[in-house]
Amino acid sequence: MPVTSVYAGPLDSIPIDPGATTIHPEKTVTVSANGAVGSDIHVSSRAFLSIDFAVQPGRQVTLLVITGAQKREMDAGKQITGRPQVRAPIDGAASQSLTVNQGGYYVAILNSNPQAVSVTYRVCARAF
Repeated sequence: MPVTSVYAGPLDSIPIDPGATTIHPEKTVTVSANGAVGSDIHVSSRAFLSIDFAVQPGRQVTLLVITGAQKREMDAGKQITGRPQVRAPIDGAASQSLTVNQGGYYVAILNSNPQAVSVTYRVCARAF
């Protein structure tokens, strides 16, 4: 009988809520030193948003969630109006949840470290 290797993905330990829809599939990215990566997402109704992540061991990054309007301000080089929906340091493998209204959002991973960091993340929403 041949021996097969089975690899558990970085987010396998974080279950997806049975009523949730994945709106950004699991993706592994390398966030450059003092850089950022992100994804535009759209929520079709008021929902619980869950951002699951696994950060490279021994590293910490910042999770940022802003509205579509704040993203447009940022893209225009302006200071964003109001507070971000989430701005939190993250490390290890875990999940950050928040309640959002219908609309567009931007989920970003910010790296203020002098070295690149590998991060896997996915975004799910459960309407209520």
